[in-house]
Amino acid sequence: MESYLIMDLQGYLELYPEKARELKIATGCRCENCSLEYPLALLDIHTIGSALSVETPHTDLQKYLLVLCPSCSRSFRSGLVEVTVQRDLVRLRNRQVRRRMRVILSYQPRTYTPSGDFDPEVIFNEMISSGALDQCLNGG
Repeated sequence: MESYLIMDLQGYLELYPEKARELKIATGCRCENCSLEYPLALLDIHTIGSALSVETPHTDLQKYLLVLCPSCSRSFRSGLVEVTVQRDLVRLRNRQVRRRMRVILSYQPRTYTPSGDFDPEVIFNEMISSGALDQCLNGG
């Protein structure tokens, strides 16, 4: 089992340069902003937002990074590209690339275990009496 260190994402990628290299390859050596292909050595991994702590295998780290060409990287680092736009680029990332990145970064989703006290009739009655069912049906 791989041990997880407490550090920021950028530090993690510096400690494991092979993972950074594999992330760049996962995008097909393309900038995730302009979509142009670049030599591997020119691509940069940009972390989104403030320093993210890498603590558990349950953190989906691919949500916090973008592979960028030198020009796009300069724009993103200078603050010209809003964080919401950066997050949209991650959200629109190709599903195969997302899967490959999760494997590279050793992502393990949490398993869901419903409570043992699950009674559908009680939950349904609570939803009806509180008006929550109406909100669910009407997108509220």
